[in-house]
Amino acid sequence: MGELIPGLIFAKLVIAHAVLVIVPLWRVFGRAGFSPALSLLVEIPGFGFLIVAAVLGFGEWPSLKNGGSV
Repeated sequence: MGELIPGLIFAKLVIAHAVLVIVPLWRVFGRAGFSPALSLLVEIPGFGFLIVAAVLGFGEWPSLKNGGSV
């Protein structure tokens, strides 16, 4: 029983991370016109969030090229 509790805590943290980080980034990338799968880059340890921030901050948004609005 003692081995089960850390596993459940880890599972809850993984689900919380997905709900609080990956799902919103998935929507942001989709609305910006990028492939939503780019949100998975945030999982790269250490540099993932920096890569995601650089793509969103400095990249040309395809949705704006098509006459869309932010």
